[in-house]
Amino acid sequence: MGAETFIERLMRSLDPLKDTLSIGCLDVIVRRDGSYISKMKKMFDGSFPVVAITRLVETGALDSIEGSPVLNLKFADTGGEVYSSLFPLAGEAGAGFIVMQGHSPTGPAEKALGLFLAEMLADQADGPGREDAEAGGKYRKGLLDMREIQAKLFPRFGDVDGLDIASVYLPVELMSGDFIDAFLLEDGLYQITGCDVTGYDAASSYVGAAMRTLVKSLSSRKIVPSALINLVVSKLDRALSELNSLVYMTIFQIEPKTGKTRASSLGRMNTILYKAMKKGFVVLNKTAIGGDLAKRHSFKDISFVLEPGDILLFYSNGVTEIPTEDGRNIFGEDRIVQCLNENLAESSMDIVHALVEALSTFNNHSGFTFDVLLISIKKT
Repeated sequence: MGAETFIERLMRSLDPLKDTLSIGCLDVIVRRDGSYISKMKKMFDGSFPVVAITRLVETGALDSIEGSPVLNLKFADTGGEVYSSLFPLAGEAGAGFIVMQGHSPTGPAEKALGLFLAEMLADQADGPGREDAEAGGKYRKGLLDMREIQAKLFPRFGDVDGLDIASVYLPVELMSGDFIDAFLLEDGLYQITGCDVTGYDAASSYVGAAMRTLVKSLSSRKIVPSALINLVVSKLDRALSELNSLVYMTIFQIEPKTGKTRASSLGRMNTILYKAMKKGFVVLNKTAIGGDLAKRHSFKDISFVLEPGDILLFYSNGVTEIPTEDGRNIFGEDRIVQCLNENLAESSMDIVHALVEALSTFNNHSGFTFDVLLISIKKT
């Protein structure tokens, strides 16, 4: 994909956020022969009084930024006050900027989007003579670097006494809102979140990042998973309703010592529970509460106790939907249960690896169509 095509697609993918964020205009400006020019402009409001580049230059901010964003330069205009925020591409002053303008000061959500776009578009500041293939290659490398950073943000599960936890995340596209997160709440309660966003564009990535931030900031021992999901959805209601993809999120709260567990989900729960004492499997999607959660009409919790040898296995929609090479069959939940059954004595890390191998064998190693997220939680 060429640089120009990519910028256009990226800007177009922001449409679902236009009524969620306080932005009138987004502009990508770059330096050419000592002057700044607009490379691509996105109007969220057709009547918004855009502050011209020349006025931004007159402030001196474009040439004085040291690499950090400059937020909320205030301009008076016939259309009302305009706040302009400047985000240097890749943190390098003078090369180019994301210029975000609105009638309200740039808030945390708008700032997060500005930083995200500046990183995304960093390589577009190079000269106009560069070949599209080179632009695409450099851009892809930048995204892969970001993907590696994102992967490093995934939790490490080695220090949770009483639980053996491992996860796998295999993305099929460079832009995704999927995430896995985990952390301790008060009094040793451990919370694990798996989120699966079906789209692969800037809006999906942004919504995934926003959900992760909200889950982390709103979490408390006093807030059960169903209430937490309700809170997150209420704060992102407009963005989620206009997003051209579906969001699935499952939250587990576990007391590692006692094994007491609560779980809830936004959409399908996509979790299998193995009970060692009964030597049986429960597909939580097929329970009464699981069925209600899949319909998204209400948020409820499923409660149970994990005993030694019990296993919780979370999987994204992409796992069940992986097709055979000829496209005639999909992997489905029954094969997940079968693979888990064959690896009950193994560690969580070996369980998720065995599942990845089973998925690859199923489609004759022809590559995955959707992101694959797996979390195995085993009570020790």
